[in-house]
Amino acid sequence: MSRTRESRLQSAHLAPRVFVYEVVWLALLLLGLVFAASLAEIFTRAGNIAGATASDVFPFWNTLMWGGIGGIIGALYALWWHVSDQQDFDRQYMMWYLVQPIMGVVLGGIVFLLLTGGFLLLQIKPSDPNAGARLLPYLVAVLAGFRQNFIYNQLDRLIGLFAPSGNQNSGGQG
Repeated sequence: MSRTRESRLQSAHLAPRVFVYEVVWLALLLLGLVFAASLAEIFTRAGNIAGATASDVFPFWNTLMWGGIGGIIGALYALWWHVSDQQDFDRQYMMWYLVQPIMGVVLGGIVFLLLTGGFLLLQIKPSDPNAGARLLPYLVAVLAGFRQNFIYNQLDRLIGLFAPSGNQNSGGQG
């Protein structure tokens, strides 16, 4: 009973702040999508990337944004689940809510590299005129951002294919 009471106190205080934090991220990422072409052009010029054009950077940028949006959707869903449905919100997991958008952006980049690099069975060319093929990285990025733990588990399995089982370590420390 006291756990439920404590959860309600924490959620009343922290959940609105987490919600606002996620909405601000959502607004920033949506602005990133709206101004993607302009931002891609700026990055190619600022980065002094020889031969790169905005059309080269545009799909990567959009996949990053969609991955972040997936992370936000996952965080908002978890917030609703733990505040309204389960009523077991715990401030101990605040860092999880804070990093979801950032990790979603990172996973969006990983998804883009895996799909366009031909590492997976699907090979996606961002310049493909077929709209479905062009949009697939964005969809996968949203799903990866939304269900990040699943993607991390799959990446661990993938890395396990390349690393001998006796040499694996956790946390990147040896």
